Amino acid sequence: MDYARQVLEGKISDSRLFFFHRQAGDKHKLDTKESIREAVIEASGPVAEWSDIDGIVDQWNDPTADRAYLERVWLNRLVRASEKAFDMELWNELAIEGFTPPEGDLITLGFDGARWRDATAVVATHVESGYQWLAGLWEKPANIDEWEVPEGEVNAVVDELFRRWNVWRMYCDPPYWETQVATWAGKYGDQVVVEWWTNRLRAMAFAIKSFDNAIHARELSHDGNRDLTRHIGNAMRKYLNILDENAARLWVIYKERTDSPFKIDGAMAAILSWEARQDALASGMATGGSVYDTRGIITI
Repeated sequence: MDYARQVLEGKISDSRLFFFHRQAGDKHKLDTKESIREAVIEASGPVAEWSDIDGIVDQWNDPTADRAYLERVWLNRLVRASEKAFDMELWNELAIEGFTPPEGDLITLGFDGARWRDATAVVATHVESGYQWLAGLWEKPANIDEWEVPEGEVNAVVDELFRRWNVWRMYCDPPYWETQVATWAGKYGDQVVVEWWTNRLRAMAFAIKSFDNAIHARELSHDGNRDLTRHIGNAMRKYLNILDENAARLWVIYKERTDSPFKIDGAMAAILSWEARQDALASGMATGGSVYDTRGIITI
């Protein structure tokens, strides 16, 4: 499947490959017998006509059953839908096609990624509307061992964003990009390009909570970009022993396994961009004022 996805995305050329896969969609929550039955039928396809669907569904009634195993075997899911960080059905509903924020409008940026493996992403957010779009994404090809994110391309995307729009803040996770982040700060101002370390669990968990709340409140919209949606969908939820103000456990996002080819850097960049947008609103930028105008270097 990993290989087939690379072919589908044009990252590997293989005209001889035939790959067929069907699975139960994320809309099936598996919390009732009816939803389990619908999921099994969807994953089974034509085979459902001569399968013992009731017998398969009854396996979920066994309190000792390995539900993750049942999902893999009968629903063809790579991971449990309950582990997915975000509601992908709702995320897809928030897509808006054909919208481009007017040039000169206030935006915020999020930057996250590795340099020699995985992926690097830049996501922009229109402060006024909450509209997000994937401004740049660079992913390590599956069939190349030695690879590095093309720094020149990243610089070109960042420069274009600053040229076309009024960037209030660019929150950057600095590991592997410390020199470049410092260079951007020198070019665009150290009050604009800000280090935002994602390894601070409490801060990251609250930023993710804000992003997730915005999705459910439909305050956030996006361009429907397939790659950004893929990264959002790849994000898994990991609960922390940290509680919010309502005594609910906070959580962060992670890949479904350490060496997974399913990247989440676009999701991290989107979260950072949204966090910057929330800070812009809190600072009064929506009405033209800012408490940051008189502040010095910011490291978050």
